[in-house]
Amino acid sequence: DIRMQFQPMSCIEGVVVANHNAPTQTVVSGSNAGMEAAMQALAKAGIEATMLPVAAAFHSSLVKPARNALAAKIEATPWRETAFPVYSNASAKPHSADVAATRRAMAEHLVQPVEFVAEIEAMHADGARVFLEVGPKSVLSGLTAKILAGKPHAAIALDNGSGLPGLLNGFAQLLAAGIALDPRKLFAGRDCRIGDP
Repeated sequence: DIRMQFQPMSCIEGVVVANHNAPTQTVVSGSNAGMEAAMQALAKAGIEATMLPVAAAFHSSLVKPARNALAAKIEATPWRETAFPVYSNASAKPHSADVAATRRAMAEHLVQPVEFVAEIEAMHADGARVFLEVGPKSVLSGLTAKILAGKPHAAIALDNGSGLPGLLNGFAQLLAAGIALDPRKLFAGRDCRIGDP
């Protein structure tokens, strides 16, 4: 597990493990000086590393100043109890049924590490077999496929970057995975147009 190899990062001042994304992908976060030292240490250890172009050292104490503003926005947003379990990628457990507790957890998540591997493994252990990525690209479904390699599952992205064909492909994968889906609603009220090739 590459995460074990990253444990020395905690010895570099200003650097923490921020994301455990896949069995062979971990993200560290920290100060500029800390990240430079980390890059040197990783290169010396023969571990491939890439600096990510991000706006801040997310999931570290360096973003604590933004936590209060985020908490205020979260408090101002209407929330309801969930109709099904929603897993936290900080604790890898379902969020509390208590909305106030979930709001606090979401605000704290800004400075906590992401345990995506543990979250996906916990969801799979609890019976999840179809993992649907709704959002730009297909990074998370790709990570999920790596985490659950060799285990029964379907990791499906609705936006693989190709636009409408990717969405339709995602719907087809959902149908193939046994998810009840009525795609006819996508075509309701649309005329068939015959074009000149």
